[in-house]
Amino acid sequence: MRLPMMILVALAAGALNIEAHPGRTAADGCHYCRTNCAKWGVPANKRHCHGATPAKPRAKAKSEAIIGVAKDDKPAVTWRGLVVAAEDRCSPYRAANYSYSQSVEGRIVASMGGKAYGPYTGRCFNSIRETDIEHMVARSEAHDSGLCAADVGTRKRFARDLDNLTLASPTVNRHRKSDKDAADWLPAENKCWFADRVVAVKRKYGLTVDRREAAALERVLTGCTSTALVVGECARFEPKLRRPAYP
Repeated sequence: MRLPMMILVALAAGALNIEAHPGRTAADGCHYCRTNCAKWGVPANKRHCHGATPAKPRAKAKSEAIIGVAKDDKPAVTWRGLVVAAEDRCSPYRAANYSYSQSVEGRIVASMGGKAYGPYTGRCFNSIRETDIEHMVARSEAHDSGLCAADVGTRKRFARDLDNLTLASPTVNRHRKSDKDAADWLPAENKCWFADRVVAVKRKYGLTVDRREAAALERVLTGCTSTALVVGECARFEPKLRRPAYP
């Protein structure tokens, strides 16, 4: 005996309802199972589909592909061997973790031929009592550019690294440059030496560079014929070392 068409449809719908678990589906026929998932034989809190092909993920816009991140969550863009990324303070900054001895001034003077010279301004000092120890890549900037994830030993090694140290007047060190990077401050003299040294130090410690800083450094470096330090005609002297700032 033939059954009426409407009865067959109803029976088919009932069979589907028996096999399917409750919950609305999206337009692509997919949804998440939130309750009694084991009863229906589907994974809990995971997206699955009923008789439909999941929608393909949206293709990234061109700008996203360029600025996007790689699968290992590291920025894909590099510049002169440095990863380009925004500064990120992944842990609190404490100056004590970047301690250094004031006696390093003697080594800085020796690296400049025994002269107390300020490369940023071309000034000759009569004594290191007139100078500050200057970190070309500021300690706090280095912290926000990757050293926030480093151990204290690495941070102290960075703070005492002669490759990143020079002399400057207190006015320049504490007020004009302070913790600024090249995007916000560049020296009046020895720009090429400064830019080259910043890149080298950042490479040495695996630090990142943000886009504005990279652009500022690139503008300097593309016009350089030499990155050597130019030291003015200053009198040579033997510095009297100060007491260390930290034990």
